[in-house]
Amino acid sequence: MTEVLFDEGCIKVRDKKFYFADLVTAKQFRTLEELNVKFDKIEKDGLDNMSKEDELKLEREWQENVLKLGIKDETLESLSDKLSKGEIRDLVAQTYVFLERFGSIEEAKQYASLLKEIKKKGELPTPNSPTS
Repeated sequence: MTEVLFDEGCIKVRDKKFYFADLVTAKQFRTLEELNVKFDKIEKDGLDNMSKEDELKLEREWQENVLKLGIKDETLESLSDKLSKGEIRDLVAQTYVFLERFGSIEEAKQYASLLKEIKKKGELPTPNSPTS
């Protein structure tokens, strides 16, 4: 099970914690945006024409780039000795969401702090609830 701990700036997988990079700039994030464009084009052209080997290379390229930008002191290779393939995929997905949404540990910690304050005051309003 993967759990994002915003207030600690990390992702917990089982009993292991993997810390986010302190800051990922917009310029650094462009690498992932460019990969997204590449993958979208490949998907539109159809994955049926792609060999299994090429699919695995693409997945590895994505994972390596997300981890390189988003997780401190870890590589895909080092994680391969610590986590299952499914856990790595989940870690990469959660890391990408973190990078896209926050980009820095400080923003994530502010978000966590804000959520705690809101929870102390009561329930979050739902989109259909009346506002005062």
